[in-house]
Amino acid sequence: ELETMCAYEMTMEYEKVYTKGGKNDRLEFVNGHPGVGQAYLRKLDCFRVPIVSMTKGLPDVADLELQSCSPTDLALYRREEYAKKALTMFLPFRTRGDVQGAGGSYWNRFIETREAGTFWAKGLDVLQNIQNRVNSSQMKRPPDHVEVLTSCKECSEGGKRVAVDNEHDFDTSEVEAYFDEMFQSTIDSLDAVANEDERTHKILRQRGTVPDEYLLKAPCQDGSMFLTKTETSK
Repeated sequence: ELETMCAYEMTMEYEKVYTKGGKNDRLEFVNGHPGVGQAYLRKLDCFRVPIVSMTKGLPDVADLELQSCSPTDLALYRREEYAKKALTMFLPFRTRGDVQGAGGSYWNRFIETREAGTFWAKGLDVLQNIQNRVNSSQMKRPPDHVEVLTSCKECSEGGKRVAVDNEHDFDTSEVEAYFDEMFQSTIDSLDAVANEDERTHKILRQRGTVPDEYLLKAPCQDGSMFLTKTETSK
């Protein structure tokens, strides 16, 4: 049943097993095969997608000069390389002669098998997917949509604000000034706390908007460090 199955399709539906198994679901290798008596093939429950690994990959179809009546020697060489790899994956064969046409040409055999329908039909789809990947790698990446719609404003010399179109535009110098002011305010608050003789929430109450009558006094035990001036004087 594997006589009409190419190597790619067989890899999708069968796996090689080295352990002993049942006789019903195993296919033995023919005599003369290195795996006879050591391994066998077993049909998979679900097909898998083979991983194709090549040193140089398939040549680009654009370099095969398919529309040229007088292709260059380099294009003819690339045609042979393309056809040899394609036939090895998607044409059932036993010997080298099965993948070579007139004059030992792989390209002629590739054309013959496509016209005769013996070339695996799904193999053409795989070849197209490989070519699509090559084409996509050569395409220029389009600009980001957000970047196209964004208009960046540049600061004028000396940190002065440039003319703006709306109230949401700002100069970076304004942001820096805001953070400098906030940092200085924090330093002043810490200095005020450091000048207090005792631990207190006075500074926090002054910075807040809650009236003192709404604040609850925390209970303190004897000997606690959190004592008010009034309690200390008693």
